[in-house]
Amino acid sequence: GSAFRLPTVFVLGFEDAAQNFIPNPELQPERIRQIELVWEGRITPEVLVRVSPYRLQMTGLIQTQTDAVDGQTQYLNLTDVTSQGVEMQADYRRGDGLWSYLSYSRQSATDHGVRMVNSPANLAKAGFSTPTSRPFQGAVELIYESGRKTFAGNVTPGVFLTNLTLSTALRSRMRLSVAVKNLLNRPYSTPAGPAIIQDTLQQNGRTILIRLHVGG
Repeated sequence: GSAFRLPTVFVLGFEDAAQNFIPNPELQPERIRQIELVWEGRITPEVLVRVSPYRLQMTGLIQTQTDAVDGQTQYLNLTDVTSQGVEMQADYRRGDGLWSYLSYSRQSATDHGVRMVNSPANLAKAGFSTPTSRPFQGAVELIYESGRKTFAGNVTPGVFLTNLTLSTALRSRMRLSVAVKNLLNRPYSTPAGPAIIQDTLQQNGRTILIRLHVGG
């Protein structure tokens, strides 16, 4: 498949004399082409497997650039990005509603042949859930993510996270759930943006979310 995104009116005409920022009415659309193959099949009545290799190519992505000679800044079609990889997942679902899954994604995302910032190469997930139709339900999710390149050229450490969700039916149309994100309180950081002084930003530790659902 293919698609495009036209430059916005703001981007085409933005001008700020105080910052020496000039408009660029000659901007071209950003474009993307995608090729993806999907295979899905049942190994057994309870096990569903899915494999999906893909390749994305994005061209003419719009960014700002400052001329080293005259100091003028404007929006230009500068970046060409290629992302390719494979996604795999296996789901196991029993007749009584017990459910689990295992997934793995491998990707390579490059900008003009250079590894992109904030793009992990490996992502693995596994989960297990008791039947949601029962009065008490529990689910566990395990996540592994490899390191991400930062704008300073460093790489963040890989991280392993655990999430836990417990819920119980209070009445026929009322359910209380408690979700604990980053259950083991693992310290980890992700790359900061180019406008931020720090190279990385520390993410939340153990976080508890309580929800009350009322309705059908």
